[in-house]
Amino acid sequence: MRKAKLSYYPAFLQEKGYVKIDRTPVMRDPYSTSKKGANEDVVLSPEQSEAFSQLKALYETGEARGALLYGVTGSGKTSVIKKMIDEVVSNGRSVIVLVPEISLTPQTVSVFCGYYGERVAVIHSNLSAGERFDAYRKIKDGECDVVIGTRSAVFAPVRNLGLIHG
Repeated sequence: MRKAKLSYYPAFLQEKGYVKIDRTPVMRDPYSTSKKGANEDVVLSPEQSEAFSQLKALYETGEARGALLYGVTGSGKTSVIKKMIDEVVSNGRSVIVLVPEISLTPQTVSVFCGYYGERVAVIHSNLSAGERFDAYRKIKDGECDVVIGTRSAVFAPVRNLGLIHG
């Protein structure tokens, strides 16, 4: 009688026709319930439109540029950034949205997942190694063009980066 190691039992059973082994990848995403994607269009006020026009002009130069979008809480900065992200991804480019600390990630994820759904990947150190690996794989494979995370998100394998918002 042949002795088989424990690790070979599935293959042995498959060879004998007792079982069929299917390998299906399972993606680990702790934010999957947030990713519904409303895809609603944002209407900007005249002041927001002016800010967007200036940001868009900087983007269209094709050079690395920096800008400060200043406004009090509730002034509509997120709407301007959302419109800018729309512009960048419509050009086939990707975006990284930086959050200052992990505790602010769920709030940011819920806002941007409401707009972009499954196109959002999240990267930060509180994710398990498997969750981070899956997020990196989705980014590298081009499945996500909006990456949200802490500073470490700048090391994500983003294709054709067009904007870093932080």
